[in-house]
Amino acid sequence: MQYLAVFIGGGIGSLVRFAVSKFGQQLIPNFPISTLISNALSSLILGYILTSLSLKSGNDIYKYIIVVGFCGGFSTFSTFSFETYTLINQGEYLLGLTNIALNLLICIGFIATGIFLSK
Repeated sequence: MQYLAVFIGGGIGSLVRFAVSKFGQQLIPNFPISTLISNALSSLILGYILTSLSLKSGNDIYKYIIVVGFCGGFSTFSTFSFETYTLINQGEYLLGLTNIALNLLICIGFIATGIFLSK
């Protein structure tokens, strides 16, 4: 049952990630904003779900669907890494460093926000 939950959540997360990617390309074409949005929202969801579900027992299936599946399919560290490498490799050092800083600061902040909202 756990594998099915991860499969379903991952599929949904990947579809949402694809939609955010299409939206982000139109929003800011020269900056990987869609990866930042996906990682930030996934951090918010993960912080909220892990904290709120840890307060209740018997909700393990939701952790597999949402945390492992959805957040795993929705967020994308490998894409963040590739996009950052590409920016730096193209000589866009400031954009590359901005991408690193924004992803770290916003995602850590969204984890904290998710935890705060769950209480």
